[in-house]
Amino acid sequence: MIHKLPQELINKIAAGEVVERPASVVKELIENSLDAHATVFSIELEEGGMKKIHVSDNGAGMSPDDARVSIEPHATSKLSSLDDLFSIATFGFRGEALSSISSVSRFTLRTRKQESDTGVELKHDDEGITITEYAMNSGTDITIADLFYNVPARKKFLKSPHTEYRHCIELITQFALITPEVEWHVFHNSKPVLTLPAHTAWHDRVSLLLGNERSKNILPLTVQSERLSIEGFIAHPRSATFTRENQYIFVNKRPVNDYFVLKAVKDGYGSLIAKNTYPPCIINITIDPKTVDVNVHPRKLEVKYSDPQFIFSNIKNIISKILAQKNIQSSPTDIDAYTRSPQRTPYSSPRGFQQPLNKADSAQSFNFYKHLSHQEFTHTPLSKNSNQESVIEKNAIPHNWRLIEQIHASYLIIETQEGILLIDQHAISERINYHQMKQRDTLQNTSQACAIPITIELSPQEYALFEEYYPLMQDLGFDIEPFGSTTISISALPSIMVQENIHDTIASLFSDIRSDQTAESTLEQKKDALMKAVACKTAIKFGDVLTHDQQRALISEWHNTPHNQSCIHGRPCSIEISDKELRKWFKRP
Repeated sequence: MIHKLPQELINKIAAGEVVERPASVVKELIENSLDAHATVFSIELEEGGMKKIHVSDNGAGMSPDDARVSIEPHATSKLSSLDDLFSIATFGFRGEALSSISSVSRFTLRTRKQESDTGVELKHDDEGITITEYAMNSGTDITIADLFYNVPARKKFLKSPHTEYRHCIELITQFALITPEVEWHVFHNSKPVLTLPAHTAWHDRVSLLLGNERSKNILPLTVQSERLSIEGFIAHPRSATFTRENQYIFVNKRPVNDYFVLKAVKDGYGSLIAKNTYPPCIINITIDPKTVDVNVHPRKLEVKYSDPQFIFSNIKNIISKILAQKNIQSSPTDIDAYTRSPQRTPYSSPRGFQQPLNKADSAQSFNFYKHLSHQEFTHTPLSKNSNQESVIEKNAIPHNWRLIEQIHASYLIIETQEGILLIDQHAISERINYHQMKQRDTLQNTSQACAIPITIELSPQEYALFEEYYPLMQDLGFDIEPFGSTTISISALPSIMVQENIHDTIASLFSDIRSDQTAESTLEQKKDALMKAVACKTAIKFGDVLTHDQQRALISEWHNTPHNQSCIHGRPCSIEISDKELRKWFKRP
């Protein structure tokens, strides 16, 4: 039999569209505060927002009557006609947020308009709604406790407090980036994690959130016309990475997932960046609300433009123009930022590479060249003597291999009995490092002390990730401690790491973990992801010039490493070209 659903169930179903996790609540409350023209925010989270979310502001506030109506479904002050829906100039407009949130939490709202003598406190829980007078400053103060306490099916899909907190801080960072005129105070478990004074200059806010080092390499972006305004910052091509983690797009200051605009950004860089890399950027598009539809996604994360090609061409052209004006040209350092050294310089082996490995049983070693005989090869550990280059016995590589040379400071060529091998030096070094860390993890990872402790300023998102991975980093040989709200101090590193460019290495390490991690990651999966990220960051790079002895040592280690057919990302370590293929290419019998 078909029947109408009870209102309580309707409210909870509607809440599922708006409230996915604590970050969804934070987003809705921030948007309401911005619509109320607040200039000072305070956000307090407990257990990643799962236990409590408290947001207060100095905005316009509400009257007692408005406060009562605000938690009713589809109650809003921002729409009054159908035409308003197609010219939205506010963040919120549907009248769903407070109604949805209050139906799945223990909800407390306190608010006072500036012209009112007193405020009002509204509570909504299982026992119903209560409203009383409340003495307070003008503005609005909302507390959300025990999110999803009455919807256990939804609550079980929440992740760990660390993961939920990370989603919250990423969301807060987006809004903080685009509102330099707003003062922000953010706390997690009573600890201050973000304090941002109001700024008149957007660049100052970007520097505080992303760090001074990163903000040095950004270029301002400005386009003004009758139809739109585009402003923000783009990064130097050498800062391009394999993830979109540091790309922020806003439309009329609304954070959106706009892959259409990101494609325009990438096309603007053209050949200055590698095919599978993405340049960091912060771009705000100011456009007539009538020409953009923000009502195409339940959480307003996507938009549609009435003239998308106009937006695309303007963004692409201004980025190309800026890069041309700065005379920025493509170079080896601009391509493959993860695997290429800043310049071709002699390679200095990290201490960990000079230490002997506990070789696995020879039966476990993976010999993927079927034409090689199953013979025993003598392996001599690399010398620990810092005054000598790593040396190795001539028979450390198969006797029917002949090392020819390194080419392009990136590849090694070996003559074999059947043809030639082209070897990717970064890929095999990465595989060696990963195997070395896995072996040592079964025993105890060794560390190397830093001569002077290294302090590194992290972004709020990176610091949240650091807190989540802190015990695992200690296990892998990092001696690392908090040193301020978003700063860490490193006293020791895993022995396979070198201390050069450690700031960039740590930053890209967190970027890798952040992009690769899934919400379902177990502790072991997280540890493995961390090992892989460290192995990649500490591997020999493209552009590292190796001596002949270093080449031989690298090949020997790789040949004796299990699963050496591919790197940890699944790319091939080597390509074999048979003598038969060579003869065919040169049209010889």
